[in-house]
Amino acid sequence: MSFSSHPRPLAWRGDAVFERSAHFYAPLEALLGAMAGGYQPGARDEPLRCELHQELELQSGVLVHDSPTLKRLESAPFRSLFTAFCLWLGLPVPINKEGLYLKEVRDHGVRDSRDAPQRGHLTNQELAFHSDRADITVLGCWCPAARGGAFRIRSSADVVSQAEQRQPAWLTQLSQPIAHDLRDEGGAPWTPVPLLSEQPDQFVLRYIRKFNDSVARHGVEQPPLVSRMLAELDEIIEKPGSYAELNFSKGMLVAVNNHITLHARTRFDNDETHERCLLRCWLSSEFTRPLPESFLPLFHSVQAGTLRGGVQPEASRVT
Repeated sequence: MSFSSHPRPLAWRGDAVFERSAHFYAPLEALLGAMAGGYQPGARDEPLRCELHQELELQSGVLVHDSPTLKRLESAPFRSLFTAFCLWLGLPVPINKEGLYLKEVRDHGVRDSRDAPQRGHLTNQELAFHSDRADITVLGCWCPAARGGAFRIRSSADVVSQAEQRQPAWLTQLSQPIAHDLRDEGGAPWTPVPLLSEQPDQFVLRYIRKFNDSVARHGVEQPPLVSRMLAELDEIIEKPGSYAELNFSKGMLVAVNNHITLHARTRFDNDETHERCLLRCWLSSEFTRPLPESFLPLFHSVQAGTLRGGVQPEASRVT
């Protein structure tokens, strides 16, 4: 099964989007409880899986589930159940150059900067609103931070609608490719990628401002018009009351569609008893939308419903 059309979804604002996940709570928790006991999902679980993807692909693009089952598990079975859930939901894609499919989001003491890039999940720094390099991002909280680390989600459809209202001419500009840093995870230093790709049956917003800024390390400067547009987009995206926000607790699962939502994280700090750790997996699935050809350096395939996205492992790159 697949979805034949992925038009611009309904725009949403604020924490009310989390209420949509309540519809899935009972069947999803029952499934997780059964899987923790060794159950292997089968054909009877496909209707739930399809409904989850419909929410992620065509509706809000957000799933939040606070799982009592995950909350009670020790480290190894927690990791095993999170992995099994991701494998049931979709098709994992590599999350780094080493080809790993599952990665811990925790502070490794490194710092990201424009001229010395580091992956954001290795730091405790604030992460501005952005899209990941995959169709779906799934996070599972093993331990929250002592302070900070709030997770924020923004409706991409609302961002585009607000941009249209502020500057109608922006739709044309948003659809023009601009320089995007591959951050040493592609065959070239940078590639041109449009922020917005929209057809009657296809909506994709890809936004990660720091990758547009860091092309400067390759001697590329964004035109003044583009820089002004990015600055105003940041104002729209970060407008208080527009994004949803949650504080992770152990056992909480979050899934977001990177084509119709943006996500961010506030800075966090650990202490002796709280070291923030999330498990993260990037997924594709048979339900995904077609992507613009310019996404090939990022996703390796732009066809709908194919295994795509993630970081191409170094060993498999063509030189």
